[in-house]
Amino acid sequence: VAWRLLILNGAFNFFALWLHTRDSIRDLHQPSLHVPILNESSVSTVKVKKVDSRHLEKTVKADLAEIQNANQRLWRELGLTYEQGVSGQTEPLTEEERADHFYSILNVSSKFQQARVT
Repeated sequence: VAWRLLILNGAFNFFALWLHTRDSIRDLHQPSLHVPILNESSVSTVKVKKVDSRHLEKTVKADLAEIQNANQRLWRELGLTYEQGVSGQTEPLTEEERADHFYSILNVSSKFQQARVT
């Protein structure tokens, strides 16, 4: 019985491959496949200056350090340690810390408003 299934499977695979090949050859002769894709008159080129990878690396490191410093300043203003800021997990503030925190936010916004006025 198994050999009959193998012969039937082989015949089916041959027939499927034959149909697929026949359709593929017919599709190759369709005119839509022979249309030029690029019109050479519409192609434009732009010269790109050489990228200095060392300068780019230094710039990226400086920008990253600036972002990290800004984050640490904000974490300090919020009363968070570096580890709490990095992990994103904070413990609830005590009542006194919460009052100090919200007072500092109000104080910062008033400084911002004073800066806008001047």
